[in-house]
Amino acid sequence: MKTQQKIRKWIPSARMVFKTYMHSGDRPTAYLAGPKVVLTKRAELVAKTHCPQVDPPDPYDLPMELLHGEGGDAILVNQQAVPDVNGAVMIFCHMFWHELAHYFAIYNECPGGNLYRFNSTDYPSTLSGQDQKDAVVKQAGYWFWYDFIAESIATYVDDMFSRDSKNGKHYDPEQIISEPDQWGYMTGLLQRFLDKAFDPAYRGIDKESLTTYFALLLMGDEMQHIVKAAENAELKVLDRKTKKLKRMKPGSIDVTCITELDKSYQKAMWKMKSLLETQLDKEKFWRIDEEFLFQVGLCILELREKI
Repeated sequence: MKTQQKIRKWIPSARMVFKTYMHSGDRPTAYLAGPKVVLTKRAELVAKTHCPQVDPPDPYDLPMELLHGEGGDAILVNQQAVPDVNGAVMIFCHMFWHELAHYFAIYNECPGGNLYRFNSTDYPSTLSGQDQKDAVVKQAGYWFWYDFIAESIATYVDDMFSRDSKNGKHYDPEQIISEPDQWGYMTGLLQRFLDKAFDPAYRGIDKESLTTYFALLLMGDEMQHIVKAAENAELKVLDRKTKKLKRMKPGSIDVTCITELDKSYQKAMWKMKSLLETQLDKEKFWRIDEEFLFQVGLCILELREKI
């Protein structure tokens, strides 16, 4: 059973792991609130940080939330929405790393600059002409980037921690990628994220699903090895005639699942994949500039036009 006492113990442990791999400090402060006071505490923190997101989602079912503004930063942990399942500690840690990553990225993504301004819907209205048009594109790029980089950093920390500590042994995902039940499960996850991201009933792009899809595809240890194995035709498939496993034929499996999408989405998705891969190959992969945002924004706007 999740209790405030348990959660309070998880917070410093999760923060220490994040500090180990991202070389970050002790900020921002995390505040834990129960169901009866969570909205009151949120209002207090919004006022304290001058966070522009004054109105909370209804219903307020976020497990945790970074509140960022000119007055500072805070992470609000909503006790009622914290998962209470098997493996709850690691699920909590990943979500907490995601919020810490938001904070880390805001202050490190563009040294000497302020890309977070593109997170405001009011920003383009202060400009005119071509500057306003360019800002709208960059805003679309930041709409995606803000959650993508947080989930990518959280995935990176998760994998680094697993490599060092999983069962007290060396973590080697290459040993588990060839069997169909392993790579099939992972590509199935990608397919579900894509289905949700472009669900016609949603009438838009589900950002959380799209950012999680790309973070899992491009940053997850296991998925990276699956993609590499597919490129080298090393994955195993079941031969329906012999009922035995055999190596896939070159080019027969698209583990990214992009080719399963409607053709109108594919060009922009492949372009985004290329842009993000190049970015994540950098040592400090969280550092970007406005031109990168512009290019990602063009892809997002093209995808929105196809909805």
